[in-house]
Amino acid sequence: MKFKSALVKGLFGFIGVLPLSFIRMLGYLLGRMMWWTKGREARVTLRNIELCLPGLEPAEQRRLARESLVHTAQGGFELIKVWMQPNERTAAKIVAVKNRELFDRELHSDKGLLLLVPHLGNWEVVALWCARHREITALYQPPKQVLLEPIIKQARERMGNKLYPTDVSGVRAVLKSLKKSGFTGILPDQEPDPESGEFASFFRNPALTMTLVHGLASRTHCPVLMAYGHRVPGGWEIVFRLPLGNIGSPELEESLWSLNRSVEACIMDCPEQYQWEYKRFKKRPEGLPRVY
Repeated sequence: MKFKSALVKGLFGFIGVLPLSFIRMLGYLLGRMMWWTKGREARVTLRNIELCLPGLEPAEQRRLARESLVHTAQGGFELIKVWMQPNERTAAKIVAVKNRELFDRELHSDKGLLLLVPHLGNWEVVALWCARHREITALYQPPKQVLLEPIIKQARERMGNKLYPTDVSGVRAVLKSLKKSGFTGILPDQEPDPESGEFASFFRNPALTMTLVHGLASRTHCPVLMAYGHRVPGGWEIVFRLPLGNIGSPELEESLWSLNRSVEACIMDCPEQYQWEYKRFKKRPEGLPRVY
C-alpha cells in the first residue's frame, strides 16, 4: 500500500508540473482513444446524449460525444494538476470571470450564498477562485480510490475550503454556516442515495435528484448562484449564472424542477464540456426499463 501511495503521489506530482497545454494535448489523445475503442465511457456518453438531446441528428450526437470524451480526459488531467500545483499557479490561469457582479453582490452582503457547480468544465477552479474571496464550507465524500483521499482532501483544504462529512453532522454544519452568512458550494448533478433524492425531470428524463439543495435553500432563504469553470485557450473562464425558477421554493417539486432547469442551462452553454459519461439515469422509477 505504501509503495502504491508513493507511486500515485509521484505520478500526480509529475503531472502537476507539466504545462497546461501539454496535459490538454494528452487529454485530447486519451479522449480520442476512448472514442475509437468504444469502451464504457464512449457508450455511456453517447447514450446520455441520445437521451438528453434527441433533437440532434445522429451524426451531430456522435460528434458531441467524441468532443465530450476529449474534454472529460482533459478535465481529469487538469484536476490532478490543480490538486498538485500551488494555488497561485492555478489562479494565474483563470483568464476571465463572466458575470462577476452576481458574485460580488453576495460577497458584500450580509447573507449567505449557496453556490451550485455542475460537473461542467473544471469545477475545482471555481472553488479555488471563490475561496480566495471567502471561505467555503462544503460536504466531502471520500473517493472510492482510497489512495486519492489524502491528496484530494489536502488540496481542497489548501484552496480554502472547510470540509465536512456527507452525513447529518455535515449537513448541520453547512446549514449553520449559511445561517451565519457563510458560503457553501455543492455539486448538484450527482445521483444521490435513494433516501436523499426524488425523481425529477432532467432533459425530459426522470433522474434521481438530490433534495439537499432544496432543504438548504428553503430553510435559509439564502441567495443561490450557478457557476462553472469554462475551459478556454490558455486556462479557464469562471462563469456565474442566476438560477432559473425558484430553487428556494418551499414546494419540493418546484425546487427540483428549478434546480434541474438551472443545471441544463449551464450545460447548454458548452455541452461538449459536460461530464456525459456519468450514469445519471442509472436508477429508474419503478416500472421503467434500464437505459444502460
